[in-house]
Amino acid sequence: MIKNYVSGHNICANKVVENHMRMIKDMMCSEVRGIKGITLIGSYGWGEGSMFINDGFACPINDYDIYALREEKIDELRIYDLQEKLNALLRHSLSNESERIGIDQDTNIDNLIRDFKVDVRFVNKRRLRTAPCMQRFYEIKKGSRCIWGEDIADYLPDYDAKDIPLGDGLRLIVNEASHLLEAGNIDGIDDHIYRRRIIYFLSKAELSILKMFMIERGMLQCPYSECLRAFKREYAANTSAYERIIPGSVRRFEDALKRKLGFIDIDMKDVPMLWDTVVNDINRALKWLMKKIIPIRYDNDWMMIADDMVKADWSGYFSPYVKDIVEKGIGLALPERFSALYGYPGIWYLKKRYSSHISRIRGHRLKIKGKNEPGIYIMAALPLVLLSMRIERQNGAFIKKGNELLNEINPSICKTPHWDDLRKNYVDSYRLYFWQRGIV
Repeated sequence: MIKNYVSGHNICANKVVENHMRMIKDMMCSEVRGIKGITLIGSYGWGEGSMFINDGFACPINDYDIYALREEKIDELRIYDLQEKLNALLRHSLSNESERIGIDQDTNIDNLIRDFKVDVRFVNKRRLRTAPCMQRFYEIKKGSRCIWGEDIADYLPDYDAKDIPLGDGLRLIVNEASHLLEAGNIDGIDDHIYRRRIIYFLSKAELSILKMFMIERGMLQCPYSECLRAFKREYAANTSAYERIIPGSVRRFEDALKRKLGFIDIDMKDVPMLWDTVVNDINRALKWLMKKIIPIRYDNDWMMIADDMVKADWSGYFSPYVKDIVEKGIGLALPERFSALYGYPGIWYLKKRYSSHISRIRGHRLKIKGKNEPGIYIMAALPLVLLSMRIERQNGAFIKKGNELLNEINPSICKTPHWDDLRKNYVDSYRLYFWQRGIV
């Protein structure tokens, strides 16, 4: 029986993903000894993966996120080489299938295939126990699928949704908004494939707000459809509160889920308006969330809020559950004050590792001039980068401030008056930050 990796029970799409999982398992086990289990996480893992489907041809729109259980540490460069081999293998398979079916080259399907990739992470049992709360509860324990061998979810205890710190909601929005900027801009929406990808990332960014709301209420569910059902019940009880943050939020989230899954599409001319709507929603949600984490004035503009974020002392914020959860996870007592912005100790949060094989930013490191660590500057710059691009005009003041914030941590940043250059500067800093921390 074919497993369900995508919504709608599309047999063609599910067969493609299942075949890919078999190819991934075979190559990983032949290339790396000592692997005890391979698990698929993310939307494909819980059955809501997104696919481009055309005339019987199906291609994943998003990446596959793979966790491999292996007790011995593996060199990062070796992981990178393995990913490149997996990418080449699956892209070759997709290209052959598109040629066999005879997909019209005018669809630019080659661009979608070229951008598709596999993200592989190797973990051991100890690293699983110290993973962020959101990662443990949402991505692994409640939203993964073992494709071979031992299931890593079996090594994690059950966690209640209320144990996920509010800072994970912030991390989630920052990640999805950053992926939206990484995907590109709205200049290429006349291309059908490109437009589908932009719509996909806009939808995921909108849905990150939904998940953030449910984290704040201690009610996060998996998959998206269950999360939306839970939110509707919460919305019915607190309609006015949610309407003040995101007007028409239920309809917004419903449409975003349908767009992500490919159930509805929008006209090319409407994409810029959707971009503005989602960006406004992200920034309204960020303001609301930031006010709960650090002292800011909700009615201030983002120029002032960015300064507040950089000056704030983040180490004092943690949810009432985090310290107990982290201590149980790592088996150690922690001091009363530690950075729980991401749900794990500040010493891990500040840890930096660097992968030299990333050619575009080879030799660069994020440097900090102020008292806070680089992640704060990246979060402070994000709303400015998003809001500086609108349908009708660009905001020069926001572009200038965004460049200044990024230049504080990344001296290689070239200050520019153009939004697309600022977007690329932000994406480079965002990637470098996570690579130095050894997360990506």
